[in-house]
Amino acid sequence: ALARYAVDQKFHHVLEEARRSCEPFRVGSGAARFVVAQINHRDAYFLSDEQHHSRIDMVLLSSIGESVANEVEDKQRLAFKKRLDEELRNRKDDRRFTGDGWEIEPEELKSWAA
Repeated sequence: ALARYAVDQKFHHVLEEARRSCEPFRVGSGAARFVVAQINHRDAYFLSDEQHHSRIDMVLLSSIGESVANEVEDKQRLAFKKRLDEELRNRKDDRRFTGDGWEIEPEELKSWAA
């Protein structure tokens, strides 16, 4: 209950701030660095083998490699945002998430969306 309350109170704010600042971060102990590319509220996704879409809040991450300095210069940040905007404009509407490679069973994936 405490974790759910904390997420409800601050997570969306922290996530949006991370997206605006393009601050790179690591996931776990891996060397690759990511930035929050976009936050899509109630995004349409097909889950597993379902024939109808679900509306799910999606956080899109973009990999920026391993060798990026801690501080991304403003010119690099603007160039990245321009490239990212182009990629997101060309994003297809028939997106399907299967959980392959994520150690998520189809039933668990569907229960998250319920």
